[in-house]
Amino acid sequence: MRTLGMSPAERRRRAGTSLPELLVALVLFGLVGAATLRALDRQARFHAGVMAVLEARGQHAAAHEALAVSLRGISATGGDIARLADSAIVFRLQVGSGVVCGLAGGALDLAPDSIAAGQRLGAFATWPQAGDTAWLLDEGPTDAAADDAWAALQVTSATLAAGRCAGSPLVDPVLDAARPAWRLAVSGSPPTTAVTGAPVRLTRVARFALYRGGTGESWLGYAEVQPAAGWITIQPVAGPYLPYNRSAPPASGIALQALDSSGAAVLFPGGAAPVMVSIATRTVTSRTVRMDGLPHGLRADSLHSLIGLRNNTR
Repeated sequence: MRTLGMSPAERRRRAGTSLPELLVALVLFGLVGAATLRALDRQARFHAGVMAVLEARGQHAAAHEALAVSLRGISATGGDIARLADSAIVFRLQVGSGVVCGLAGGALDLAPDSIAAGQRLGAFATWPQAGDTAWLLDEGPTDAAADDAWAALQVTSATLAAGRCAGSPLVDPVLDAARPAWRLAVSGSPPTTAVTGAPVRLTRVARFALYRGGTGESWLGYAEVQPAAGWITIQPVAGPYLPYNRSAPPASGIALQALDSSGAAVLFPGGAAPVMVSIATRTVTSRTVRMDGLPHGLRADSLHSLIGLRNNTR
């Protein structure tokens, strides 16, 4: 009578894996691997697409921030804007401000930017230079606001040294003696009614414009006027953007427009002074976006903002 179970010889024959079983396992592994690779590829394409879109939006943010910071402190009624075209603006860039502690000999002595008492009396985004305009507040002969005015003085040289404003109540003669401060030599003489302690603001003629770079791409560029060389070479700020559209300027990569208080477009110069500037930027991604559910290709993106201008004159 045969015993239950398999004999030792039968167990040895059954110990290995048959070819059909191996083929089935390989097919299953292949299907799982292919599904995994497809999932990883979709994930990689998704992240690459998101990064391309974020890069484009980062360029929008850079342009709008640069323009907003530079334009918020200017006034169209005070002559701060020399030209506002559909893709460029020429304006007075505010480079710094301070407090006058000395008026003598055709020069403005400014108090140190910070003093030992802890007060901040001045700040400069860039150092003053010849060719800048110093706007000195002249409160006039009376206390009435009607005779207050900003006197424009052309800066001929700017030097930084310690020991300015000796004897001025704005500084401590001992604790502030070593603090550097600016002396601005100016053409002409300050108003006779101007007094120490008056604020002074410095401006420089500058320009933002959409321009075509050496690679053929269009960028938002910045340039300023130097006293000897005139306009310096324009430098890229953000981009690339869509090129200038001659037939439809509002569809260009950078589109600027002057607006009145109701939001209607105004011609400037030549029309009413604007109270805000509209800026629109348009670009496409630098590489093809391949994301599930979206057509493959370059993705267009745009951003629009309004920049309010200072509402008073110089």
